[in-house]
Amino acid sequence: MTGFVASVGIPMSMSMAMSMAMVITVSTGSGAHGAEAADGVADDPAVVISAGGGTREPRSFAEAMPLVAGTDIQRRAEALSWIDDADIDIDQGLALVAAAGADYTADTGAESVAYELIHPLWRIPDERYIDPIVAGYDRLAGKRDACEAALRVLVEIHSERALHAFIDLLRRPTSRSLDLGWVFIPADTARDGALMPGLLDMVEVLEHPSPVYAVILAGVEKGAWSVAGNERFIATCRARTRSMMDAIAAFGVVRRQYPGSDVQAVAANVGQADDQSLNASKAEAEKRVEARADACAELEVLLDLLGHVQGSEPLLRDALATMPDSMKAWAAVALAHLGSPPEADVWERLAKQPSARATLYQALDRDHRLDLFPARWLTQDALAEAALASWLEFPTELGAAPFSMRLLAKHPLVADDHRQILYVFAFRETDAEAEMVGVSGPYDVDASPRLWGAATFSKFERLDAKPLAAHIADYTEDP
Repeated sequence: MTGFVASVGIPMSMSMAMSMAMVITVSTGSGAHGAEAADGVADDPAVVISAGGGTREPRSFAEAMPLVAGTDIQRRAEALSWIDDADIDIDQGLALVAAAGADYTADTGAESVAYELIHPLWRIPDERYIDPIVAGYDRLAGKRDACEAALRVLVEIHSERALHAFIDLLRRPTSRSLDLGWVFIPADTARDGALMPGLLDMVEVLEHPSPVYAVILAGVEKGAWSVAGNERFIATCRARTRSMMDAIAAFGVVRRQYPGSDVQAVAANVGQADDQSLNASKAEAEKRVEARADACAELEVLLDLLGHVQGSEPLLRDALATMPDSMKAWAAVALAHLGSPPEADVWERLAKQPSARATLYQALDRDHRLDLFPARWLTQDALAEAALASWLEFPTELGAAPFSMRLLAKHPLVADDHRQILYVFAFRETDAEAEMVGVSGPYDVDASPRLWGAATFSKFERLDAKPLAAHIADYTEDP
């Protein structure tokens, strides 16, 4: 038998063995829970697309697995959906791992069949998955989502053995192009000094090493290990930092087209005041927004890490001089950590910009150095503005800091006998756009100033679309 568990001799019931044997010979596949056939699938005589009448969802794991292995795409989708919702036990989980190693023709959905089979195991991590995942990992080559799902299972196990297996799999060529952003490498990793050499190697191998850098940083901050003296890693880290800085400078400021906008994405070169129109489709602009956001997220971690590496001051000062405001804030905090804090006017300039203000506050608060934060911006009004600006900068929203913001109202609320304020702002995406409405908060009136409120949000509606009272009602009244 081929598949993940074939070489490790895991016992299984007769029904599981029959199910997996059927999986090995499947000739069809579908992705995500969709019922539609992929282009050309309907012409394949080996593929059946049920009409939907007279069928029912499987009632047991034993019923579901043969349907996954069958040739009816609709029934397979129903079976995968049932498996996703079911309470899977460990033996059944091992059967899913084995089934994931099969080859599925017509596996062209948004998510591979292998991914659909593996990802339910995140809910029931167990040491017994380690060996079959390692043994069958290379069979997932070409199915990035399934590889990422298998790695996620290992890190969810949270054991030293599983984490070492995770590092070993990262070394394989199959892993080099993976995006580990949603694998969520656990903080536990940072406490295991034995993993340090493997992690340091990974930053040279992976195309997207940001999560690994984050674990290294966490370990350094917790005192579990030190990068001091590891000149090879330090050189790699600085080279990667320079690469990310160059990439961000090349992107400039790329904005996501917000809902209802007639304006295409806009880009501005770093350091220039005037935006230049991008003759690009919305989809193309969104890809640029996401790519730039990924580069910024990685640079954030790298700048923070360089704050623990003596001799990095020149590179950090370069970032402070040339990068977008939120990145400048990380560079400034890193310099302070190295004992070379910027001058007072630099902190003032950064705190004056709402999106940089949010980053600066979070970083200095984490380091217990709010004494460096300019006092005039340490008010609830200023932090509420910063929170909304930071929210708008997310790649899923504007994708960049707003061009301008102004306070419209402080709307009073009462929750659980606590007096609160919801801040209502108007903001512009660019100087050529109409103002839109967003809110920040709510914040307790009698509490100390803080950055985030649970309802910080924008519906991206134009301010002139309705009276201000109607806008406020949209954010404060139950639908």
